[in-house]
Amino acid sequence: MFLSCFCLVPRVSTFQVGRRCGVVTCGLKDRERQKIDKSPDAFFYNTPRLVKHADDDWHKRLTSLYHQELPDGGHVLDLMSSWVSHLPEGMHFERVAATGMNREELSRNKQLSEFVVLDLNADPIIPFEDASFDAVVCALSVQYLQKPEIVFSEIARVLRPRGVVIVSFSNRMFFTKAVNAWKDRSGRGRVKLVKGYMAEVGAFSPARDVTEASPLTTIAPLLGSFGLSYGGDPFYAVIANKYFAPSEAELEDIRGGKLKWVFATGKSADSLRHYLDR
Repeated sequence: MFLSCFCLVPRVSTFQVGRRCGVVTCGLKDRERQKIDKSPDAFFYNTPRLVKHADDDWHKRLTSLYHQELPDGGHVLDLMSSWVSHLPEGMHFERVAATGMNREELSRNKQLSEFVVLDLNADPIIPFEDASFDAVVCALSVQYLQKPEIVFSEIARVLRPRGVVIVSFSNRMFFTKAVNAWKDRSGRGRVKLVKGYMAEVGAFSPARDVTEASPLTTIAPLLGSFGLSYGGDPFYAVIANKYFAPSEAELEDIRGGKLKWVFATGKSADSLRHYLDR
């Protein structure tokens, strides 16, 4: 896949959210949105960092997860990307777009077909059209978002119905740039935090997670100071699908018991009755 151009499209409005219209709030207090380094993120990310931000096993696990969850031939958006996207080499994607903070890093990413240099903390509007992607992925970056409620509503807007969002992370971070809400929580607490970001938008199925972490992860710094291993970087991923209204054929299959509603849409039985009682 060759890098064709920088993507320039008109600005678009935020996703219209279920119970509320416009931007939602995720309950973060002002203090939780703050970072130690209050300087513009563009200054911090001005220098390219052509390194991997987790160990090799972590990256292999993410690629394996993408192989399971991403649609072959689909359109993928890699949000807050860098010089690697971790996409499986054996899969074909019709389009791989990205946003990121450093132009040189993005230009070296051989899996991208297009990219936009974008600081989501300064401008959280994703510059792509409605329902233009089958999947949105975000690796090792969610911990830096200061306006997650807007970004996740934007993810919902650019996703097609049934589209998948995958947010992955470990316990590593640029400490001075991570928001306090992230630093205040443990690994499981961060999983719940990301699930909360998704749930508040009201556009996704109940999120599921993949958690692979050694019990020693919480004392990793102490072990490392003695040269001891703690089993590698912990792997966390939160996954959800955008809701969709089933077609008439799918409704017939649901009524006939041929299609399991929860697996098809992630919706509850209560939401199914709305369609079956029409």
